[in-house]
Amino acid sequence: MIPIAALVACASQGTVVDHPYVQQPVPGPDDPEFRACFEHPITQRYLQELHRRTIEAWDIEYGTDPHRVVTRVTLTPSGAVADLEVLESPSEEFTRKVTAAIDAAQPFGPVPDEASCLLTTPLRIRFKTFKHH
Repeated sequence: MIPIAALVACASQGTVVDHPYVQQPVPGPDDPEFRACFEHPITQRYLQELHRRTIEAWDIEYGTDPHRVVTRVTLTPSGAVADLEVLESPSEEFTRKVTAAIDAAQPFGPVPDEASCLLTTPLRIRFKTFKHH
């Protein structure tokens, strides 16, 4: 199994809503060193900033029907995206939009030593849209 850190980005009523990212599953539950790195406050702050920058760059129009897009991102030590794969998307348009958001948001800044586990762990970023009535 490939360990994955999960982030969630949501859009609602034409604006992006910054929901706390989800840590499910927390990678490496039987690896205390990895868990300590992943749960370190500096790692958590880095993930929060990555999340914020990505959803701010996500261009989803008001009134978009509910959809889900899932990506897998691997980072370099400089915080650039080394690999990006769209795992789930309702359309080519959403694939293009999510790829553009991640491209626009990077680089995310150097990965701190305390967050070095992020260099060996793909990040799964989930984008969701909601249509409120």
